[in-house]
Order: sequence, then C-alpha cells, then structure tokens
Amino acid sequence: DSRITTRLHEVLSDVLVAPLDNLLTLLNQSLCIGPLRMVPDALRQPNPYPEQKDWFSGAAAWDVVSSLSRQHKAPALLAEINQWMGHFGLGYSLRAKSVLSKVV
Repeated sequence: DSRITTRLHEVLSDVLVAPLDNLLTLLNQSLCIGPLRMVPDALRQPNPYPEQKDWFSGAAAWDVVSSLSRQHKAPALLAEINQWMGHFGLGYSLRAKSVLSKVV
C-alpha cells in the first residue's frame, strides 16, 4: 500500500535523519581548538570578526579577549571566561586593566 510505504519513509526519516541533524547542529556550534597555541607578538592587530578557522590556532581567543574593552557586555564575558578557567584549578584569571595617561 502506498500510504503505508509513505508513512514508513516518514518514520524512518525521523528516526535516522533527525539525530544526524541534531549532531550536525552540535558540531556547527562547537569550536575545534588545536594542540599548538599561537602567542601574539606586540604588533599583532586583533581581528574584530574572528572566524571558525581562527579558533584552531587560538588566534580567535586573543581576538575575543582583546575586544573585551570595547564591549558593553565585557564584565559578563570576563566572568564567564574566568569561570571556565577556574575549572582547571590553575589559579589563573583574567582581569580588566585600564591605562590612564597623564599629559604634562
């Protein structure tokens, strides 16, 4: 019967394709961080729009941290970063630093 065949295709599609769609969504939201981390030099200009490929080398992490001073949500993001760093138990945290210069 064509109705049974159509319904069977729908059920099999839901059972097989839906979990794969969910997995694809999770993979698209994840970040791949490579084993070798980039350490920026003093001349590096941060990218205001880091891309997925920048996370592998760690460049995007430096871009996000350097943009904290220009964001209104910086305290919340800084607290979230420090919370994640706290899970490793290394005793490190990030703090905002303001540089004020006095013109004489």
